[in-house]
Amino acid sequence: MFHLCIDHKDSDAAIRVLQGTVYGAFAGDPLQAGAQTRAQLAEQISLGEGLLKIHPQHGEREETAFILAVHYMQAARSGGDAQEQAAFANKARTLAAEFLRSYPESMRGATLLHLLESLPAGR
Repeated sequence: MFHLCIDHKDSDAAIRVLQGTVYGAFAGDPLQAGAQTRAQLAEQISLGEGLLKIHPQHGEREETAFILAVHYMQAARSGGDAQEQAAFANKARTLAAEFLRSYPESMRGATLLHLLESLPAGR
C-alpha cells in the first residue's frame, strides 16, 4: 500500500499509477474494477484520497478527483454488503458534485454524470 507522506515528485508518480488503473478499464465497462481485487481497489482509493488531502493545489487535482470518483463508483458496484456499497455511492455522488462545481467546463464532468446514472437511486 502507498504511504500518505507523498512529496510533490512522488505525487506525480502516484497519479500515473492511478491513471494506469482507471483508464485501462475504459476499454470495457469503466465501472467494473477489471482485474483489480477489492484490496487493490481499496489501495487505489486510499491513494487518491491521500493525494487530494496532502496536495490540494497539485496541477493534476482535476484528474485525481475524476479517477477517485470512478473508483468510488467501482467500489459501489463491487463492494461487500449493501451498507458499504451505499457508502461508496454516496462518496461518488459527493465528489462528483464537488468536481462539477470546481471544473464546470471539464469534459470529465459529463463522463461522471453519465457514469453516476448507472448507480441505483437507493445507493
